[in-house]
Amino acid sequence: NPGQARTLEALAATQGRALYEGALADAISEHARATGGAMTREDLLAHAPEWVTPMDLAYRGVRVHELPPNGQGIAALIALGLLARHDIAGCAIDSAESLHLQIEAMKLAFADAYRYVADPTHMERDGSWLLDDGYLDARAAMIRVGEAHAAAPGPLPRGGTVYLATADAEGRMVSFIQSNFWG
Repeated sequence: NPGQARTLEALAATQGRALYEGALADAISEHARATGGAMTREDLLAHAPEWVTPMDLAYRGVRVHELPPNGQGIAALIALGLLARHDIAGCAIDSAESLHLQIEAMKLAFADAYRYVADPTHMERDGSWLLDDGYLDARAAMIRVGEAHAAAPGPLPRGGTVYLATADAEGRMVSFIQSNFWG
């Protein structure tokens, strides 16, 4: 595809800046406008990338890394964490049992991701708890060979921080914070 080749060459030549300024940015914003989108050239110009630390999980001797939320890569890590608790290696490749384990793991992983993963500034907690051994153990126990289930997100860990502030008409104020170090 010549257009794709030109795009990749422009991205390489500009170290990615072509995505945010110039002809490619113009084409992106024009396409967005023409198809009812809200992204503008100014939005692209205003974009500032954010450096993040990847999340990771050990799976069968390999360390698997994914971008943290707001990306959905954590769903893959959750699924691998669930599969690590089952003998998928003992299943024939593409067997009904192997596929069943993978499907059930992804159903649970996506249920959690859809419920708990968002813009990190709006998440109830960071996503790392979804990879905790205890949480993965409990979720993996829900997967049984020969049984398909509707997947619902798991519960948030109990605990957190409570903050209360109040003031009266005379300017007296009280501030109270109680934390058990969970949030």
